[in-house]
Amino acid sequence: MALYVAICLLAALSLVTNAEVTHQGTVVKIVWGTTIGLAAALVAVRSAGAQRRGPSAHWVRCGHSPPEVSMSDRQQPSQDHAPQQTTSRATTVGPVPHRASTSDGSSTDARSALDSPLRWRSEGATRIRRAPATRPVTVTRDAATKIRRIAVKYVAGVDPAKPSTYDTAGGHSYADHGAQTTKEQHMERLRTGTTPSGRNNKPPPNKPSSKFISDAKHVEALQAATTLLTAKNARKAKIRGSAEVVPVAKVGTNYWRDDTETEAPNVKFDIQPVDDTTLRINSMYPDT
Repeated sequence: MALYVAICLLAALSLVTNAEVTHQGTVVKIVWGTTIGLAAALVAVRSAGAQRRGPSAHWVRCGHSPPEVSMSDRQQPSQDHAPQQTTSRATTVGPVPHRASTSDGSSTDARSALDSPLRWRSEGATRIRRAPATRPVTVTRDAATKIRRIAVKYVAGVDPAKPSTYDTAGGHSYADHGAQTTKEQHMERLRTGTTPSGRNNKPPPNKPSSKFISDAKHVEALQAATTLLTAKNARKAKIRGSAEVVPVAKVGTNYWRDDTETEAPNVKFDIQPVDDTTLRINSMYPDT
């Protein structure tokens, strides 16, 4: 700086006449004018250089590594720094913690990854952090309405593959309507009301007594009822039963009072819950 001032003073004094040099006020003006002008120019040059270099020099002088800024952040339009937009951002003034080393040898910023991308002002001491982008949240219907799916489950002892277990817990299906029952037993029921299992249950005058033609059709009938109940209970908080008629082709035989027989195309069932998650087969038999 002193060298620049000396050179400029020599140049300025070489241009004045001897008469002007002998005047004390002229020399003082030249010396101070040149010195102040050069000082102002030097300050302007340094400020311009600092703005173009960014905060790197500041961080080096402070003993920290400069923060990494992506090219996309450096090329953001200047309107990002507009006063009306900075109010929605979190601004932190002061140096940022230096980068720390992880166990695998890689380096990472001590702040969370949510702080990126970052925008850095030319002062090198002010950081503007953008709010992290929000991710869309998908809420399923089950979560929104607090509804849980439940599976159709029968009382302990009922094996859907074994019709002989369907009467567990007091129901009637296999003993009175299973494939092992005979025509004579059903005709006796029509006459006296005594069922094949020995119960007293006489059908109405316009109704037959029926049996499943095979264990396989008996299992198929329960499967059809289970499918219907599964659809009904798909979005229930508590399991619900049903008493309905479902079609099952050639499922059984109907015996009538006039000693005739007809093919049963449907199954009538009454399956009801014993608690919030368990069902019992009250009755299930071929129907007209």
